[in-house]
Amino acid sequence: CESWSPSVSLQPSSSSSTKPSFLPTTTAKPSLSSSPTHQKYAEERGALMHFFTATGGEKWSNNEGWMDETVPHCNWYGITCTDDGYVTRIDLNRNQLSGSIPSEVGLLSDLISLVLSNNQLTGS
Repeated sequence: CESWSPSVSLQPSSSSSTKPSFLPTTTAKPSLSSSPTHQKYAEERGALMHFFTATGGEKWSNNEGWMDETVPHCNWYGITCTDDGYVTRIDLNRNQLSGSIPSEVGLLSDLISLVLSNNQLTGS
């Protein structure tokens, strides 16, 4: 069973007055719990968790927020997201990462920048 939450936007009215007025309109949007958006968000969070584990996250110089279930992954140190919560950038330059980059990073379909220089990463 899907649940829906309304969103409100303002649309110009068709009144003939000289100043436009705005009337609220509502459109239904699926809630996060039932939408494909929620699935992608969870998939991206899981990919980042794999990344943390594979690159020695416990020993990073800064791992603020990482692996904390109460912190959205978009608020983790070094992560930048779209307004919709999709990862677009990982910047962990000079952060003492070690190990190899896991294939799960490929699940971050909106990722456009990956900055991991000056770390101890291996692999090809």
